[in-house]
Amino acid sequence: MKGAILISVGEAFFEDVVESLVAEGADYTPGFGGQVQLRDGAGRMFMLYPWGSDDVYGYQEGPFFPAGPEVEVPDMRAVVACVVACVVECRWEDLFVSTVGRLAGNLRRPMWVLDDRSVVWDASAVDPARVAL
Repeated sequence: MKGAILISVGEAFFEDVVESLVAEGADYTPGFGGQVQLRDGAGRMFMLYPWGSDDVYGYQEGPFFPAGPEVEVPDMRAVVACVVACVVECRWEDLFVSTVGRLAGNLRRPMWVLDDRSVVWDASAVDPARVAL
């Protein structure tokens, strides 16, 4: 499965993401690790779950690469300390980008995507042709 990590700052990030996706029709299973599944009209799936504290320590040091000059990479040690991140699994870059873009607009908080090549994107401006899931 292809995927990336969705990062933010502040409290209740995962809960806010869940609320936004459920409002779009996603299924949320809190008893199964907090898994959220959103299917689009073609049956393609965007799946998200909380980034567990055991998963985060490999992402503290980097190196991380901004997707462009306008992207300011967050302090990943602070992100790790707060564990305000979600793991996203999605096979389709266009579905990933559109869903993450809607989340960024709905939640109106700083959000980033950490892709599979350690590139950090502003969540509202991910390029589906360049993101590495």
